[in-house]
Parts: sequence; structure tokens; C-alpha cells
Amino acid sequence: MQIRLIPTPRLVFLFALGMLPLALVARVPEVRWGVGVFNLALLFLVLADFRRAPATGMISLERRVGPRLAMGEREPVSLLAQSSAPSALRVEVRDEPPPAFSSEGRLLTLAVPAYGHGRGTYWVTPPARGDYAFSGLTVRVAGPLGLVRRQWRLAHTTAVQVYPNYRLAARMELLGRRSHLLRTGLHSLR
Repeated sequence: MQIRLIPTPRLVFLFALGMLPLALVARVPEVRWGVGVFNLALLFLVLADFRRAPATGMISLERRVGPRLAMGEREPVSLLAQSSAPSALRVEVRDEPPPAFSSEGRLLTLAVPAYGHGRGTYWVTPPARGDYAFSGLTVRVAGPLGLVRRQWRLAHTTAVQVYPNYRLAARMELLGRRSHLLRTGLHSLR
């Protein structure tokens, strides 16, 4: 499992703020030293924030989706996060549904209380019948200072089967019967 360090907009803003004096008066040596000390302090804060961010073992994720999905129907997919961290977390999770599926809102932000659970739902629409698999989950959790996010990927596969939509078939049969009645001249009177 590869863990990545992702900078946040707050870190970019602080870095730009530290470079502002250098851009204004670049020829003054004291300003260069001040900017260097500021950037060194910022680097130590980044390292401390990354170390204090929740470790990968403190968050467990589960995907809940039915084993059988209906072709062409919008189906819910729930992601559950459980935390063993002593503080509340904001966990960003990106799911990877089968490439053939269309999806709505597969990037979820879950609010997880300390030692608690968080839940989010997004929707997929399978286009054709067959066997498919959801492949993985990408997780991001910010450190306590909000300077960096820890990101990792979980190889969490879930197999699903897509069957023809029998509800849609019944609806189409009713529409066909109605069309046949209209063609034969039998209209409903109001």
C-alpha cells in the first residue's frame, strides 16, 4: 500500500504568504533569512501534521451494494467508514465502480466521529447484463493542522451481477398491450 502526502490549499497559501516578503524586497539579506526560517518552520509543521494524521489502520472501509443489480436502473452503493481515532475525522473516499457503469457522486466526504461510524451513498447505473467488479477505494484524511492529507488506496473488490430489468420489461409489456388496443380502435371513454 502506497501512502502519499497531498498538500492542502492552506499549505499553499502559507507558502505563498511566506514568499511575499521575498518578492517585495529580494535584495535585503535579512528578508532572505527570515523567509528561509519561515519555510523551515513550515516544513517542520508539515512533517508533524503528516505524522499526526490518522494512520491507515485507524480507518476501515466497507462497500455495501446488492449482489444483483438491474440493468438500466439507478442502484445505490453505500460506503461505511469506521474510525478508531481519538478525534473526529473528515474522510474523503473515491470509489472505483466498473468502467462500464455510469455513476453519480462517487467522491464522498464522510464525517466520522471519534471511535464512530460514517456513511455515504452514491448511485450507479449498469448499462448491460453480465458479471462486473468494483475495484478499489482511494482514501484521503487530513492531518490535525489541515496542512496535508494522507492518501492511500485499498484494493477492495466487490463482485456484482447485472440482470435484465424485469420491472422495466413488465412496464414495456403493458405499454405494448395499450398500444395494441389503441391500434385496434378500442379507446377508453372518460
